[in-house]
Amino acid sequence: MSHNKKLIMLIILCLSVITLANLPYTIVDTGQVRCYNNITDIEYPGAGRVFFGQDAQYSGYQPAYKDNNDGTVTDLNTELIWTKDPGGKRTYRQIVADASKCKVGGYSDWRLPTIKELYSLILFSGTDPDPMSANSSRQRPFIDTKYFKFQYGKAGDGDRIIDSQYATCTLYGSTTMGGNKTMFGVNFADGRIKGYPIGSTPARREKTYYVMYVRGNTEYGKNDFKDNCDGTVTDNATGLMWMKVDSGKLRAGINKDGKLDWQQALQWAENLEYAGHSDWRLPNAKELHSIVDYTRCPDVTDSAAIDPIFEVTSITNEGGRIDYPYYWTSTTHAKLHEAGAGVYIAFGRALGWMKDRWTSQQQLQDVHGAGAQRSDPKSGDPSQFPYGRGPQGDVIRIYNYVRCVRNNRKSMLSKIRFSPAIGLGPEKDIMRRDPSDIIRVGDFYYVWYTKGRVVHGYDATIWSATSPDGHKWTEKGEALARGPKGSWDAQSVFTPNILVAEDEYWLFYTAVAKPFFNRGNKVTKTAIGIGVASSPDGPWQKLRTNPILKPSDDPNEFDSMRVDDACLIVREGKYWLYYKGRQWNNTPGNTKMGVAIAENPRGPYVKHERNPIVLGGHEVLVWPFETGVMAMINIGPAGIRRTLQYAPDGLAFSKYRDLPTVPNGPGAYRPEAFVDSERGEMIEWGVHIGHKKGFLPFIERFDCRWPRASVGGKALDKSLSPGN
Repeated sequence: MSHNKKLIMLIILCLSVITLANLPYTIVDTGQVRCYNNITDIEYPGAGRVFFGQDAQYSGYQPAYKDNNDGTVTDLNTELIWTKDPGGKRTYRQIVADASKCKVGGYSDWRLPTIKELYSLILFSGTDPDPMSANSSRQRPFIDTKYFKFQYGKAGDGDRIIDSQYATCTLYGSTTMGGNKTMFGVNFADGRIKGYPIGSTPARREKTYYVMYVRGNTEYGKNDFKDNCDGTVTDNATGLMWMKVDSGKLRAGINKDGKLDWQQALQWAENLEYAGHSDWRLPNAKELHSIVDYTRCPDVTDSAAIDPIFEVTSITNEGGRIDYPYYWTSTTHAKLHEAGAGVYIAFGRALGWMKDRWTSQQQLQDVHGAGAQRSDPKSGDPSQFPYGRGPQGDVIRIYNYVRCVRNNRKSMLSKIRFSPAIGLGPEKDIMRRDPSDIIRVGDFYYVWYTKGRVVHGYDATIWSATSPDGHKWTEKGEALARGPKGSWDAQSVFTPNILVAEDEYWLFYTAVAKPFFNRGNKVTKTAIGIGVASSPDGPWQKLRTNPILKPSDDPNEFDSMRVDDACLIVREGKYWLYYKGRQWNNTPGNTKMGVAIAENPRGPYVKHERNPIVLGGHEVLVWPFETGVMAMINIGPAGIRRTLQYAPDGLAFSKYRDLPTVPNGPGAYRPEAFVDSERGEMIEWGVHIGHKKGFLPFIERFDCRWPRASVGGKALDKSLSPGN
């Protein structure tokens, strides 16, 4: 398995017809891209498999920041602006007093963040260090250090490695550690929310913290719940729909008490049919945290730390008191070499066993407060932890509760705009279709496409065009001709695509031989070949090894009749050829997607054993996204057609978002496709097959408009494509 590391993108994926101004509480993705079992990382499990449904398999709004070069950083998702450098540690009293004095970036409206504002920055690509260790060299903090200054605790300062706690203005309504006045803070060294003491105590000097002040979007973190009167609650601030009840009310688990270990929680959520919906899932850490109500707690409001619009199962805690559960998330709390812990949110007291300083007897206390985010072993026997674990003896339960979530589909749509590709538009008795992906060489964009005089591509050749701006195109002429009589590509060459590698240009194309048949039991199979040139202008030399990809000889295979529509990505130092395949005697609506991988651009290309990897997709458009691969699918069964599908490992695709419309046979500008950077961004523009009454197919342009947050009141909801 490839061990991916999520790198922070500079774009926002926000597939919504509404702007982020209408989603004031945008939940940023956790940054977790690996999948895990109860011990270590694993290959991404498919639907219905054990451990399916965890954090890495559901992506959200990707972390994206802008360094303003004035000591501030803008979070482009949340519209919050942060001080970049936390400076030295200070007491809580100093932190509160210094907020009004802060003038970073020339601004005077800085404030101490709430816990929900600060938690928006946490990234679970971090690793949880051993508190007793002094070596942080291989650890990864739980915040993006490309944009924010960070340091682990230093022994020379009397700190542990994990002493990198950041302050907020969110105070606990009760007390912790036997009477301490408490502030909720985020520890970006170990990836937790805990209640921390403010002020001095008889046992220790006044604790100090880091702080990053914030400004902008004062609505962030405020919920807008609506009871749908069907057992669900929608938060209009985040766009998420929640179960009104929890697993306890639905009697989940072997003992029908609502208690589940992490694996059971994932499976129960994925299989749940409730309130007329079957797409429930286990929420990630940041999603579940969004519904914590820090004004409520057992000792003050006699309730869980959640809005009373929700129903919560009460429990009897380890001390015999009425309390409220810990709730699992789909997020793993990973260490460097193990992944045995899962993240939970404590909606009741966050209990721990502490030794009495006078008697040395273990005492059960609320050590971190209702609303804390900690972690539990994913499996095991809680009785093996009679006095908890960790510095504060965190109570270990393992069998926790679940409150499932689902996306509110109405807020998950994109905008795709179509416009003329001047020079390649409608032309009497001329067909242009099946455009390749677009590359830029020097001052020009290049595209290749099928051209002929009939509606389909089975009697055509491959042509090319260039453009200085992606809008106005100049046709350059035929790039690749049919093969000689008797060759595998004598009838037609069509559906081209391009790969740039090893200082050469590799033109992939589909072809059929003569005689050509496309009806009944007499159907001519397609195959894929390559032409190579030292310049995008050609001339193109067909490989002697063509075709490099053929249909399967087994009629039961998904690609036994058609292999077509190559789309190339360089990934992990290899060449990944994604293609569509169709089984013998099946219709175009039953086309599926596969992949073949080669060590060399010439091949050989070996079909992957997990094919087909997407059960739909009449045209293939894939591109590197984050550290994985995104696919835009137009045709397929329900749940696949008109969607974006994402595979963190390039193979295990699952639905990322629904789309209201999809370009027809698109080719996109994909600047990261061949650089193998593990830093892919969303596509922004391309060309596709247009249709107009009275004309054969032609080529037109499409632009993807991903709504973005506004910064400083200036809207950024615009296309970022060339010429705009």
